[in-house]
Amino acid sequence: MRWEIQLNNARFYAFIGVYPEEQIAGNWFEVNINVSATDIKEVPTCITETLDYSLLYQVAKEEMTQKDTLIETVAGRIGQRLLNQAKGVETVEVSITKLAPALGGPLSATSVKAIFSVSSPR
Repeated sequence: MRWEIQLNNARFYAFIGVYPEEQIAGNWFEVNINVSATDIKEVPTCITETLDYSLLYQVAKEEMTQKDTLIETVAGRIGQRLLNQAKGVETVEVSITKLAPALGGPLSATSVKAIFSVSSPR
């Protein structure tokens, strides 16, 4: 059996952006993570028999607190860490949305999505 564990719309205020003012003023971001795993009991009855989604949140939080220029870089770090740290994981999808980016015109958000699997190069 294959399970999908999801973290939806985790919101962080972070200092990620190409422009210097983005790394000074910061911005709001949303992170979504979808992990598929097979090393989970068919009917789990305790946290040790499944993937603890607090790990997903903790990894996202730790990576979002680091200054960086690209959300692609941050998504890559999150995906690689989860692929390496979470038990029985086959695929990890990470999307990061920058809310109200400063691009000089009306725009609600920009997003990136990174997809990792155990069979792809890390």
